[in-house]
Amino acid sequence: MQEQSVLLARQAILNRKGHIEAYSILYPDNKLSDLESSNNLLHALITDLDLDIVTNNTKAFIDISIDVLLKPPAFSLDNYVLFFSAPSPFPDSLIEHIALLHEDGYKLGLINATPDSVPLGIMPYISYVKFNLKEMGLRNTIKLLDDPFYKDVCLLANQINLSQHNDAAQQIPKITLFSGNFHTAKEDIQGKKTHLYKALVIEFLAKVNESNSNITDLAAIIEKDATLAYKIMKLTKRAPSYQNFQVSSVQRALEVIGLRDVMKWFSMAVFNAIDGKPDCLCQMALTRAMFCQLVAKKLYPNEAHAFIVGLFSYLPSFFGESIEQLLNDIPLDKNLSVALTQFKGPLGNILKIVQQYERGQWDSLPLEALSQAGLDQAQMKTLYIESIKQAKELQF
Repeated sequence: MQEQSVLLARQAILNRKGHIEAYSILYPDNKLSDLESSNNLLHALITDLDLDIVTNNTKAFIDISIDVLLKPPAFSLDNYVLFFSAPSPFPDSLIEHIALLHEDGYKLGLINATPDSVPLGIMPYISYVKFNLKEMGLRNTIKLLDDPFYKDVCLLANQINLSQHNDAAQQIPKITLFSGNFHTAKEDIQGKKTHLYKALVIEFLAKVNESNSNITDLAAIIEKDATLAYKIMKLTKRAPSYQNFQVSSVQRALEVIGLRDVMKWFSMAVFNAIDGKPDCLCQMALTRAMFCQLVAKKLYPNEAHAFIVGLFSYLPSFFGESIEQLLNDIPLDKNLSVALTQFKGPLGNILKIVQQYERGQWDSLPLEALSQAGLDQAQMKTLYIESIKQAKELQF
C-alpha cells in the first residue's frame, strides 16, 4: 500500500454535563474515485492516528462513504464509531452487510437519518444517529425525534454554532450529545467574577508594559483573587520545565516563570479560573496557543508572541465580548491586536492557518506555500498532535 500522510483535526463532542464524550475526527475528503484509494486514505488516517493522544482516551467518530463501509479497514473496534449517510434507495443487501459488521464488533452511526430514508430493519445495528443541524434545521430535527424510529439509538446534535441553538437542543431529552462551535461563540456572561478577571487582565498587562515592572507588583495583582493565585501556582507546578522548583507562593511562581513568559502563564491561569464554561474550552484555547507557537517556530523563528495570539483569540469565548471590544480596554501591543482582529502580519497569518486547520478547512489551507516554507502535510499533522500533547500536560 502506498504511504500517505493524512491531515487530521478533532472536534469535541460534549454530553449534557459539558464533559467530553468523544471527538469527531476531521480529515480531507477523498477526491479519488476508486475504492482502493479511499480505503488507503482511511487506513493511513487510522494507522497514523495516536488515538490515546488525539481523543484523550475517548471514542473517535469518523464519517465515511458507503464505498468504504462496504469494505472497511480493520482497526481496534472499541475506539471507533463509523458514520455514514444512507443511500437512496437503500438496498436489502446493505442491510445484510451492516448486520455482519455489527456481529464483527463494528460500531456504526447514521448521518441525518429519517424514517423515510432508512429502513427500520437496519436500526438494531446502529448505535448513533447524528443530525447536522446546519443541514436539517433545529425545528425539523425536533419534529422528527417524536418518532419511535429513534428510541434505541444515541442521538448527537452536530453543527451547533450558536449558544441559543445549543440551549434549545439541550431541552430535548432524547438528544444526549452535542457538537459544534457553540462553546466558542461569544455570549453575554453574568457575574462579578468574570468582570473581575477582565479587570485583572487589564491591570496586569498595563503593569507588564511598564519599563519598571517587577515580580512583586505583578504578584500583588494576582493575589487580589485567591482562585487565580491558586491556579497560577498549580499550573506552574504542572509544567514539566518547572517541576524541579519549589513553588510555595505567587511571587515564587513568577520568579520561576520569569518576566519574559509571565503574560503567557497569567493568561492560562485566568482562563482556568473562569467558571461556567465547558471543561474542554480551556483545553481548546491552550491547544490553539501551543499550535500557534509550534507553527511560528517553523515559519517565523524570531516571532515570540504566537502563543499569546493563539490564547487571546479565545478571549471572546471567556469574557462574552467581541475581540474588538476587548482590545479597546486591554493594552495589547499593536502587532498582536492587528493579528487578532484582521489576521494581518506574521502573527495574523499564523492564527489564520491554525484556525483553518482546526476547523478542517483543508481547501483554504495554503498547503503549497507552507510546503515551500518547509512545513509539509506530515509536519503540520505532527505539530498539531504535539500541541495536543503539550496542552494535556498543562491541563488540571
